[in-house]
Amino acid sequence: MVSLRLSAWLLGLLSTLATIARAEPNVTVRVAVASNFAQSFDTLMARAPQTISSGLSVSVGSTGKLYSQIVHGAPFDVFLAADTERPQKLLQKGLTARPSVVVYARGTLVAVSQQPWPQASPAKWLNSVNTLVIANPRLAPYGRAAQQVLHRLAVNTGDKNLIRAESIAQALQFFVAGDVPVAFISNAQVRLLETDQAKIWTVPSHLYEPILQGMVLLKDASRAEALYRYLQSDTVATQIQQMGYQCIRC
Repeated sequence: MVSLRLSAWLLGLLSTLATIARAEPNVTVRVAVASNFAQSFDTLMARAPQTISSGLSVSVGSTGKLYSQIVHGAPFDVFLAADTERPQKLLQKGLTARPSVVVYARGTLVAVSQQPWPQASPAKWLNSVNTLVIANPRLAPYGRAAQQVLHRLAVNTGDKNLIRAESIAQALQFFVAGDVPVAFISNAQVRLLETDQAKIWTVPSHLYEPILQGMVLLKDASRAEALYRYLQSDTVATQIQQMGYQCIRC
């Protein structure tokens, strides 16, 4: 059973995936947010001082698509990616206002199943199902991590339907709709699901490369810099950890 809060969030998220919000007179800061962090960012802004949270235009999508939009001139001020690779590329292209990439979160990969996971061998269960969904590894760092897990567990993906969703949010949507038996998503997302803990497998970290999520300031504007600095505060770091991400300052 999916909660009403998750359903409402999904509807709102899907309406903005891979889009650029329309310019409005009261918009002063345009933020591009990786889809895995969308709900967390909304929560952070709901708790933030009004001087930080007011006048924001937020666009949500896969890290790869948002990166492409920025390279092609999308007018974003701050970019919160799900990796450090794309922010680093923007820095190398001279498209950032600061000469560094800030790691704001470290993600945890989980797999959710419509049936309880077998305690002894998750790999055996993954090999037994006919359909899996992961985010597209070319666009989404969590999808790349899921691909690494499948490879290291020697899961035979050649004889099954491996769906590559546009983003990790779409992977969750497929699972919520009941279209797939297993989906790889982020730990922060799984907290939105009202599901049995036995149907959630927290993937051991040695099976995939660390998911370090990087942020860059794209425009040298006072309001954008204020948000950028606020997101680096100890208060925000604590909240991000409570939302299902690993501690980055421990």
